[in-house]
Amino acid sequence: RDAEEFEASSSYSLTLALFVVFMFFVNIVMLNLLIAIMGDIFDEIQETADAQFMFARAEIILELESTLRETAKNSEKNFPTWIQVLVPSLKSEEIDWQGRVRALKAAITRLEEKQSENERKRGEDLQRFEKKRMDEMRRLEEKLEESERQRRDEKEELKQLLETIASRLDA
Repeated sequence: RDAEEFEASSSYSLTLALFVVFMFFVNIVMLNLLIAIMGDIFDEIQETADAQFMFARAEIILELESTLRETAKNSEKNFPTWIQVLVPSLKSEEIDWQGRVRALKAAITRLEEKQSENERKRGEDLQRFEKKRMDEMRRLEEKLEESERQRRDEKEELKQLLETIASRLDA
């Protein structure tokens, strides 16, 4: 039936060629998808391998303990009175596997947040520095104006003194 549809087209050879090329590329895309899924599953297993190992070890220990006699189970030598509890150190949202890409995106997001916080702090530091610099500039301008005023006053005094000396010499 499919061959009839190819024959019914205006160009049988072109239709057949396009069909073959399309099927070839679909197979390549599907293989890439399969490889990506398998890689993601492998990464997930590798990330949880230590936890799985410890879990399997605990199951074996429990199985061995179930075969012991009651006297051996109650022995302080075999079973001390303390217990060790392991708690995951990850935050609850980081415990579930989300895949490699999501893990990278989450890491990038955390880095971007950290960078924006650092930029905000640098901006605040820059504003404080600018304010200090502007205050210092104002203070220096005031000192300069004061010294110019003093210089003008001293110049006026010198003129008056010279005029007084000149008038005494003329008289």
